[in-house]
Amino acid sequence: MSYLRSLVLRNSGLKVLSLLLAFLLWAQIAGREEVQRIVSAPIVFTNMPAGLEITGDFPTKVDIIIRSERPGSQVGENELAVIVDLHAAKPGVQTIPLSESNVANKPLGVDIVNLLTSRLRITLERVEQRVVSIEARLAGSPGPGFQIAGVTVQPATLTVMGPESRIRRINSIVTEPVNIDGASTTARRPVYLHLPDPPVRLLGSQDVVVTVTIVAAGGKK
Repeated sequence: MSYLRSLVLRNSGLKVLSLLLAFLLWAQIAGREEVQRIVSAPIVFTNMPAGLEITGDFPTKVDIIIRSERPGSQVGENELAVIVDLHAAKPGVQTIPLSESNVANKPLGVDIVNLLTSRLRITLERVEQRVVSIEARLAGSPGPGFQIAGVTVQPATLTVMGPESRIRRINSIVTEPVNIDGASTTARRPVYLHLPDPPVRLLGSQDVVVTVTIVAAGGKK
């Protein structure tokens, strides 16, 4: 009996410590709760080939099902990102498969369960440049006894750049309206330009001035 008692009490401190550690480990495992939820991650395009750009409508985010053992952890759009490498892309419609390997910035303790978008469909076009004329738009009429003798735009042309399908439809760009209602003297105004299509942009300076020469009716032009 004394032998059994001594066996039990031998290294009692270590045994108590071992039991305590085992209990803490059990409590951690037992209290672990896996939580699944859906977050939206932005799509980031990389390695776009020179002379190409994306046109048309395409998704900018992907919904991702994630699993975490930390219910309180916040995983959002500012952390996860879906990387799409376009280094081998060519003009035309591209169908790109998406998987967990596309997900970047995955926090520690977070697993990717599934991407709700398995394929991404985009259209790539060649980028073109074109020189187009600038047309002044006028609003109103000169005052009684006066008339328009001439309208000049400086510069008269500008270079636009964008997808080839959009650029080929553009022959000119129209200015914002220049108000000459009731004017009796020449009007000179800096103006903004109305681009016909958002993918189309201007190259170089966008400073444009419209001059409307107004003279007395019947006067020399």
